[in-house]
Parts: sequence; C-alpha cells; structure tokens
Amino acid sequence: MPKCDELIEKFKTKSTIPPLPKVPGLDEHVRIFFNNAKLFLIETFRILHIFYGLPFNGRNATHFTSHLTWLGKNLNSNHQITKLIQQDMSWIRLISESRNALEHPEEGQKIQIFNIRIMHDNKFSLPAWSYNLSKKLQKTQGQTDLINDFDVLLHNMLHLYPHFSLIFSIFSLFYFSIL
Repeated sequence: MPKCDELIEKFKTKSTIPPLPKVPGLDEHVRIFFNNAKLFLIETFRILHIFYGLPFNGRNATHFTSHLTWLGKNLNSNHQITKLIQQDMSWIRLISESRNALEHPEEGQKIQIFNIRIMHDNKFSLPAWSYNLSKKLQKTQGQTDLINDFDVLLHNMLHLYPHFSLIFSIFSLFYFSIL
C-alpha cells in the first residue's frame, strides 16, 4: 500500500485528498463469512455424531465446548479427535461467537468492521475489524487486519476437515474390518 500512502502524502498540503476506494458491502461480506464458517463447523461436527454418537440436534449443534466435553468423557481426553478439537477450540469459538455478535450484538458481544480509510497519521489502512467478545469468551481485540485474520481462519478450517477425514478413514477401516 505504499502507493496509497504516497498519494495521501502528496495531497496532504492541498485542500482535499482524493477519495479512497472502498470494499463495497464489506459489512455484509463479513457477516456472510461468519455465517458460512459457522455452518461449516456445524456440518464438520455433525460427522462426529455419525461416527461416535455425539449428541447432535438443532438445539445443541453449535455448543462446541459441550461437544468437546462429551468427547473427552466418552472417547477420552487422549483420543486424537478430542485432542484435535481441544487444540482448535479457541478459533472455533471465535468464529461461533463472532457470528453471534454480528447477528445479536449486545454489551460484551460486539464486532466493528472498518473499511479502507485514512488513519489519524494520514496513513492508508486496509479493512480491519475489532471485537469485544468478553461476555462469553473473555476476549477483546483492538483493530486488526481483517484480511489476514480471515486468511488464518480459512486456513484453520481447511486443515480441520482433512484431519477429521483421515481419522474417520482410519476408524472406518478398523471398525468395518472387524465386523
């Protein structure tokens, strides 16, 4: 973004700075991302119901922490699936609670989206977001790079599913070979 910063610096002494481009519909794109990410997690966890009998219905489908507790009790805390979900629970809950905060904002459950803008130091800023998820996650985050954070969340989701698939394939081979 050095070119944008250069443009801003060039026009700083003039009476106006040309308008910066915006990401059209950024708020809606963020909402859609979190809705789809949460749906992805729900469907991924549904597989645990099929393979391990995890109680899973419309009411508890998004209770990811409860799913982890159930897996720890019924599979044991050293099972590969239990350990994998335990390791990933922080970003899983971040997705889930971010979606909830966007759909049902309240004190301690808020997300702010910031489009491309000029910051107070006359520097160009890419899309950013901040959140206060202190009500359920005891997490807050000041403005941070939206694109980078979404990249990390996508990476995590895309790596969770193959791990599940591999473990389920091994489970199926073992289970069906003894029948």
